[in-house]
Amino acid sequence: MDFNYIVSLIDEANKTRNETSITRRLLKVKEEIGEISEAYLGISGNNNYKNKTIDDLYEECVDTIIVLIDTAITPCPDCSYTASALIPIFFNDAYYNKEPINTEESIFNMSKNVIGAYEYISKKNYMSFHGSMSRAIQIATKLAYSLKPHEKFDEVLKMKLQKWYNTKPVEHKTFKEIKEQYEDR
Repeated sequence: MDFNYIVSLIDEANKTRNETSITRRLLKVKEEIGEISEAYLGISGNNNYKNKTIDDLYEECVDTIIVLIDTAITPCPDCSYTASALIPIFFNDAYYNKEPINTEESIFNMSKNVIGAYEYISKKNYMSFHGSMSRAIQIATKLAYSLKPHEKFDEVLKMKLQKWYNTKPVEHKTFKEIKEQYEDR
């Protein structure tokens, strides 16, 4: 699948993206990586009490790719720097790469790159932020492609985008606003 097409689908699906939501998007990426971990632990262990399957792991990878790309194309605050040219290069590398991968190592490396992206965004080092995001996209894509044929990606991606973004946008509250709301009860 053409990377620019994927970006256009994600860009069109999420009209609520803005520079104030970038750290929230990074938290969402971390949540999605946690769901990859949960699915992997379920299918690779002796106690799969949640009945996870390889399809669940694959779908979590696609979810993570969507959120990674969505975060990477989110405008950075106080910056005219846009998503890195590295992203399509790394995505295409993952598409054509046929090397076997270590799932556990991939999950840890995705997390490491997302944590790095947060550190870079907080220091306003936008070039390094996009480098970390590009690398995380590459790792997630390699993992997804190692699990299922490439053709399946298109189908699952479109289904996920419809499910995720076909809902009404939610206004985010600060922790202080949430706390005040519950203290008033």
